Amino acid sequence: MIVKEIKGSAGKAYFLIPQDADDLFSIRRILSRVDLVIASTTRVNKQEKEYSRPDRGERISVKVWLRVDNLGFDKMVDRLRIKGVISNASSELVPRGSHHSLTIGIGDNITIEKKRDWLPYEKNIVHRFSDASLYLLVAVDLQECAVAKLSG
Repeated sequence: MIVKEIKGSAGKAYFLIPQDADDLFSIRRILSRVDLVIASTTRVNKQEKEYSRPDRGERISVKVWLRVDNLGFDKMVDRLRIKGVISNASSELVPRGSHHSLTIGIGDNITIEKKRDWLPYEKNIVHRFSDASLYLLVAVDLQECAVAKLSG
């Protein structure tokens, strides 16, 4: 996981980019209810006219500040679903206080801010990945070979 410590509105925040499924599990362990997650997403903007049915709307890209209500893994383990209430957005078309869900996958970037101070175990999880070494193991025999990635 790529980790960068930044200054958030309520103190220390971390900018994270997960590199594999283990990183998503670690993010799941760090996040709790009422944490603030900042990420880019898309949202449908529906146009309602006075005497017509609302159209399908256009999908716009926005950056949202989402207060976490619920989180869990999608059907596939390589995606983390974060559900919550939008507390701020980069576009005026996105209403504050509305519900939204983020899907975080491998290679997506998020920023996590906490209302309270970060607990020691949460800091250990984050800093463990910033110091993690990555090894590529290759075993070659006469008829077979194997390649593995080892981190930590």
